[in-house]
Amino acid sequence: MPSPLNLRSQPHLPTSRDPLRPYGEALDLVELLGFAPTAIYHEQLPPNHAASVRHAHTQRQEALLLLSGNMEAEIAGTVWPLVPDDLLRFPVGFPHQVRNTGKIGATYLVFADDPEEDEVLPG
Repeated sequence: MPSPLNLRSQPHLPTSRDPLRPYGEALDLVELLGFAPTAIYHEQLPPNHAASVRHAHTQRQEALLLLSGNMEAEIAGTVWPLVPDDLLRFPVGFPHQVRNTGKIGATYLVFADDPEEDEVLPG
């Protein structure tokens, strides 16, 4: 069962190998996701709203990265609270739904691999 992973707690690597030009540090999200997304969506969700009905995908993998606000994600009956910088993967076949549980709008990115043969099933 996937669980949220806060990006702030993950090791970031230097973006430059030149010690005289340290630019910052980076984290490889594709490695963390375990799949290479072919689509990335920037989404906004008002307070007390769900992003969709509970559903599952037959082929599509998805992941959510919360940028601002507070949300909760339900995957196969387990509810996970999400805070900014949390990354959560939704594996193929797992029923899921996300909701904004905060008092302000939530902003997040959805990463997906979008295979053509995917079917969306009610959860």
